[in-house]
Amino acid sequence: MKRFEMKAAGTFLSGIPACMVILSIGVVLTTWASWYNNTLERRALLDDFQHVFWRK
Repeated sequence: MKRFEMKAAGTFLSGIPACMVILSIGVVLTTWASWYNNTLERRALLDDFQHVFWRK
């Protein structure tokens, strides 16, 4: 049974092209990086706004 499962997993993995896997990982990383940068920018803007607000 285990040998059959291993063979099935191997055929399933080989059925998916490696380039597609790499592409999907790249897309996920780029979207996460852009979202992370956006949150950092928003935080910096909020900090600036708070400083200006508290000075007045």
